[in-house]
Amino acid sequence: MNKRNRLIGQRMDKLEREKEPVVSAGPPGHVRPPGPPGPPGEPGPVGPSGPASAGPPGPPGKTGPMGPPGHAGPLGPSGPPGKNGPRGPPGPASAGPRCPPGETGPVGPRGPASAGPPGPSGPPGPIGPAGPRGKDGSPGPAGRPGRPRIPTCRPPRNGGSCPSGYKRNRRMCYKVFNTLKTFIESVTTCCAEGGTLAMPRDADINAFLASLYVAEKRTLDTSRWSYHDGLFWIGLQDQENEGTFKWIDGSALGRYALWNPGQPDSGRGDEDCVVSGNVWNRGHKWYDAPCGYLFRFVCQVIPGRT
Repeated sequence: MNKRNRLIGQRMDKLEREKEPVVSAGPPGHVRPPGPPGPPGEPGPVGPSGPASAGPPGPPGKTGPMGPPGHAGPLGPSGPPGKNGPRGPPGPASAGPRCPPGETGPVGPRGPASAGPPGPSGPPGPIGPAGPRGKDGSPGPAGRPGRPRIPTCRPPRNGGSCPSGYKRNRRMCYKVFNTLKTFIESVTTCCAEGGTLAMPRDADINAFLASLYVAEKRTLDTSRWSYHDGLFWIGLQDQENEGTFKWIDGSALGRYALWNPGQPDSGRGDEDCVVSGNVWNRGHKWYDAPCGYLFRFVCQVIPGRT
């Protein structure tokens, strides 16, 4: 700092001398001692920041005093129960001395009489004589008629020609009966003819029966016919087991069947017999119907049977 002040003082002296008029040089004067240091100059601008560098960490400070205790947290869940400890030894048994009974007190006054609960029932007595017969009640409603038994026909014989009125197709003779009968009555009639209700087991026989029935209709007065008159019984039924159809000879239905769409539907549960026919021009197809309805029918016999 002293060196800087001297330099400033020398500079100011020089400036003072330059202001004085130029005169001829005189003899050198005495050297004066340096003046007092001038006031400090204004600080210069701040220089650029040097690179920052972190020194080594200082030693840890002393541990501060312990803070006040915090609020208690919520109670944690209960832990599982511990195991039972061993059972301690039994204590000594001791009975105190029994005191002697006291003296009997005087009898108290008699209380009011009250009936106790009834006793148990006694055994039943013997059965008395039968009373007179009451009047008969009114008869109940009639029950649903049972299913009639299907008659069993005699087995046919082979060989020979068709009976009168029958027409042959392959090895069987067929005839349309123009009388209205129930299913059982039709079976009985065919048995009396020596055969059974017709059993169209394939498409060829079904078409042949349809052609026979159509030809028979042409010979009749159809002015009063209803759609039922276009149907005829065939030898197929499920009276023994609902939904399991069998031919009248007891054999299974087989692969061939020509049901009308939606058939068989069993109606109200009483349609156990089958008719064939052309209803509403849908072709000769099969329908299940109640066995007590009246339809015409077709019988079949083996040639030479009658």
